[in-house]
Amino acid sequence: MISVSFFLHPSRSDNFNRIYEAYKDYDIVDEVLVITGTEFETKGLHTKFKFVLMPGPYTYGKWPKLGLLARYTFALSCKNKYVFMQDDDFLYKEETMKKMLSLSTPITGCHYRWCDGKRYAKKPLNGVKTKTAPLILTGGTLVNTEYLPGVISYAKRFWSEEEYQEVFNGEDIFMSRAISKISGLDEFPYVKDKFISLPTHNNQLYLNHNSIEDRIRLRNQIYQFFENINE
Repeated sequence: MISVSFFLHPSRSDNFNRIYEAYKDYDIVDEVLVITGTEFETKGLHTKFKFVLMPGPYTYGKWPKLGLLARYTFALSCKNKYVFMQDDDFLYKEETMKKMLSLSTPITGCHYRWCDGKRYAKKPLNGVKTKTAPLILTGGTLVNTEYLPGVISYAKRFWSEEEYQEVFNGEDIFMSRAISKISGLDEFPYVKDKFISLPTHNNQLYLNHNSIEDRIRLRNQIYQFFENINE
């Protein structure tokens, strides 16, 4: 069995309805943790759905004082060893989740990237076909939560106390490389199954903080950080 955890933007209640109607019937999922700033009428909803209501007002990147590194902490609060962390604008098939779990890997997902320090891409930069990737993104990723305390420990060394709750870019790059450091695996298997994209919104703050240039710069800083750790 697995848990699902995601942050729900207050404007995406229709997305939640789609996710709810699907996941409530998934046998592999017996817990769904929804972190949201929206009040929900939970009466009548399946008991596998649990809600954490954050105080508003909601601004992108703060909830308040709640950055994306909180994904790690909330995943740790789930009851299952494997937690599927996802964005609220995607809907995944049960077969996809089952396939991920069958891999028995520290981390896997449907969103994967390669970066050589200068180029950031959805395909291997050397053109060689592969079934593994160095970066697994949190748009939809199944994580073995036994690795998350170590990820959090490293994150508190990489980001300052002032920055820690303001991080809104690169938490997925960091988690991939932290788990790589802990597990000794340089790359992880990914799943190429199709998924449903739900309505999203163009938020300029998000776009400004997630340019390809910013991702490459942060990737290089993260790689250097782990290369300099001698443990």
